[in-house]
Amino acid sequence: MRERGISPHLKSLNDIRSMKRPIAMVISPGLVQDLLWADPNTEKPKPPNWEPNPYRNCSVMFGPEAVRQMCKTLGVHMIMRAHQAAQYGYSTFANNQLITVFSAVRYNPETNNWGAVAKISPDLEVSFALFKPKEFKEPQAKQ
Repeated sequence: MRERGISPHLKSLNDIRSMKRPIAMVISPGLVQDLLWADPNTEKPKPPNWEPNPYRNCSVMFGPEAVRQMCKTLGVHMIMRAHQAAQYGYSTFANNQLITVFSAVRYNPETNNWGAVAKISPDLEVSFALFKPKEFKEPQAKQ
């Protein structure tokens, strides 16, 4: 399963399948907003399942137990997500049941992050192709 985040409003994969598309703008709290903006809570040693997301001023942050329960509810082994920078191109959460993949190398020049692409084998083994940033020089001003 792949998306940005998970949601306490998500009860089955049919909830995603039945969404009206295209989705032009999301301003209301709920399932669509969470799928676009929810983040794993990596800051607390034992985060709650769900709590408001103070970094985005919308959606939720979720803990490892929420990921475990969501995988069980949806009948999936893991959740793969994107749209959140990861220093080395990818990161894992909740005993590898949630994987974040970020392909944009040097998304923010100050962080000098790597990019990654997930490779999934027929037997669902996940590996990564990693892309290190090249040396970066600021363009010279034209005189």
